[in-house]
Amino acid sequence: MLFSRSIEPRLVPVDARHSVLPLLSGTQFVMTHLDWRAPETWLADPAVTVCAGYDNGEVVAVMATSVPEEGVCWLRMLAVGRGVSLGRATRQLWACLASRLQAEGVCEVYAVVLAEWAHYPLLEAGFRQVEEVILLERAPDAPLPPPAPRPEALRMIPVDDRLLGMVREVDRAAFAPCWRLDAGDLQAARRQAAAFLLAEVAGKPAGYALVTAMDGEAHLARLATIPALQRCGVASALLHEAVPILATAGLPLTTVNTQRSNRASRQLYARWGFRETGFWLPVLAASLR
Repeated sequence: MLFSRSIEPRLVPVDARHSVLPLLSGTQFVMTHLDWRAPETWLADPAVTVCAGYDNGEVVAVMATSVPEEGVCWLRMLAVGRGVSLGRATRQLWACLASRLQAEGVCEVYAVVLAEWAHYPLLEAGFRQVEEVILLERAPDAPLPPPAPRPEALRMIPVDDRLLGMVREVDRAAFAPCWRLDAGDLQAARRQAAAFLLAEVAGKPAGYALVTAMDGEAHLARLATIPALQRCGVASALLHEAVPILATAGLPLTTVNTQRSNRASRQLYARWGFRETGFWLPVLAASLR
């Protein structure tokens, strides 16, 4: 039979999660959305929920979700081994995981479909499409727009570990719970950032920009402004500060992702010369209410 292996799904305690790692490197059906963290580091977080499918003691499938934020979390890992039905394994793992998450007060689980094979199994398991993440691209030599008016007493500060609490404060104010970064994500991001700036107005956090680098180009991974100061020039000022830092390192700012429904960010990026590439990823959600 093509799919001869059955699975027994069960939750995986922290001290047994090393057993998941061989599957991640031993199958083609792996989807991880861990941002700046390695799988072994991310799995070691006790606040992460992990469910594995076992066949004779061997892990042959796994599904895991992020730390919940106000009743919301993300599907961060899905892997299915050879000889295991993608659809059946996804449904069984999700049933196991959803039961635990519901007991912990989680109401909604989101997933960015980074691997095409995972799309229909997740839909069959009860997820639905709610959004699209789109990729925008900017020519490396695109001119900068003129600086916009900015608030008085605006100050830019390079982010170190001592400022991550203030960055987190901005993040929580600027984004709905499903789009926020947790403390672990921010700490990992700071270690790998090409540019990470906090904007302060009158000594209080107003916004931040996080830029990462790969293959000699820079990606705007995060740009946030607190609601009271949105459309006041803070985001533009952050970009005007970050781009010269990147240029000094030989890193042109070329890409950014945003939600298709976020008109304000799309308009800002258009002024900076970003154009839609046509590449997009579905965002799914499953309700546990």
